Parts: sequence; structure tokens; C-alpha cells
Amino acid sequence: MYVQVLSECDMQVFELLGPDADVPTPWQLTDCWTCEGGINGNCVCPGEPCFYTSFLRLEPGASYRGAWFGAVYQAHDLPPECVNGMCGSTCSQRVQASAGNYTFRVRAGTQVSGCDGSCDCLPNGEGWCFVEGGGGSIDGEPTVASTSFAYPDQTLVDVPIE
Repeated sequence: MYVQVLSECDMQVFELLGPDADVPTPWQLTDCWTCEGGINGNCVCPGEPCFYTSFLRLEPGASYRGAWFGAVYQAHDLPPECVNGMCGSTCSQRVQASAGNYTFRVRAGTQVSGCDGSCDCLPNGEGWCFVEGGGGSIDGEPTVASTSFAYPDQTLVDVPIE
């Protein structure tokens, strides 16, 4: 089973919807490409870039444990004195997610193709690995699995993929 990776930052496997709406909420696992310093007048390029993966491969019966730490990201304009040709004029600012009903959603399939390089990887001892290199797509109609939860009251959820 291959699960499509939805972001360039730290292997974001889940799409986050909410609160209380079926609209994707910007989130990432780490603060790559954030601009906390620039917003406060410390003009440096936003964070370190993250490596890019395209799919999480799961062997039959395997599971992958991910975490969301209750942060969402909002587009923010950098102060004019911080804008230059290397850093651009916008970045992401990390803010605390509001309380409400959210949904984690994943897209998965049994075959992928069109990756920049190999669409395969060698699973670790837990039965999963990340296909690196970007590109590619799920062949055929993907399976969509989701789980809803009330944040911050519920902090542990499973998203079973059949």
C-alpha cells in the first residue's frame, strides 16, 4: 500500500481538515521554511528547507505513527527590509490551532508510477519506508481514509486504511 505524501515538509502523510469545515488546514510536522525571526525583524531566510518525498510505502499489516502538535501555519508577509531575491516576500508563521472538530485524511493505493527515480523503497523493521525523490501518482482510483476528532480533547486517533 502506498500513501501519498501531501507536503514537502517532513513527510506529511495526513491532510488536516477543519476546524468544523471540509477545508484543508495548512500544517506541517516541523518549522521548515517558517519566518518567526523575520516577523520579529531578524532578517534571515526562513528556516531550513526540507527534503522531498512522494509516498509512504506500507507492507500488509504495517502501521506508521505520525504526530500533529496542534500547530497550523498562516501565510505572512515579511517586513520590506527582509525581502530579497533569495528569501522571497512571504513565509509561513506557526500559530496554535483553535479548538474544534478536525479530520485527518489520507489518499492511498496499491501501485504508484511516474516518480522522479524509483517508486520503491526498502521497508524498515516496522514495515514502512518513504519513497524519496518527488513526483509520481497513485495508479487507478485511490482509497481515501479519514478519522475525525475533537481537538484538544482528543489527542490520539487512528486512520485505518482498508
